[in-house]
Amino acid sequence: MKQKVFSTGMKISAVILAYVYIWHSMMGFRWPSLYVMSNHIVTSKFGFIPRTFVSSIAEIFVGEYIYKRKFLYILILTVCFVFILYILYNIVVEVAVKEKTLYFFVFLTLALSPYAKYYIHEAGYFEQYGYVFGIILIAFVRKKDWKTTCLLSSVFSFISVMISETNLFLIVPFMFSIVLLEIIGGGMIRSFIENLPDCLHLIYQP
Repeated sequence: MKQKVFSTGMKISAVILAYVYIWHSMMGFRWPSLYVMSNHIVTSKFGFIPRTFVSSIAEIFVGEYIYKRKFLYILILTVCFVFILYILYNIVVEVAVKEKTLYFFVFLTLALSPYAKYYIHEAGYFEQYGYVFGIILIAFVRKKDWKTTCLLSSVFSFISVMISETNLFLIVPFMFSIVLLEIIGGGMIRSFIENLPDCLHLIYQP
């Protein structure tokens, strides 16, 4: 009986949590400004200019559509809402289905924080591409070992900095924090410490 009540409570909590997150996010929503759209139409064909990585790659696949406002709306809002949908998906899976209390408090903190409004308010800023790489990395963490995670973190960090130099201070620490947590959680540090005396003995033995 208690388990059934707890299970029902977690499902109701997940619904409320998802609603709060969506509500707080949309309170800060604004359509992409002319400023952020103008950042997406300058490509490397004009010479080496910072922050042209995204537009240069997009131009290869979509050509002249990169200069159309409707396409830029679709591109920017897709990147923006991928992150939000990822959060909502995990609220459903981790809170409603798997009934993990810790995840409930983690997502509650995110939903009530100023970041929920800030993220959607700054739709189109290049830092959002870095956050999308971040959730891809988190998805890989669940399935791959720490070495693969470290490699992907390095690659994604490099691409993020190519997209915008400000990602060096925002996204790169985020990426390598994921790797550090994976190493600690995987017991690599504990294993290294435990085997350190044997390694030193082999190195310095007479």
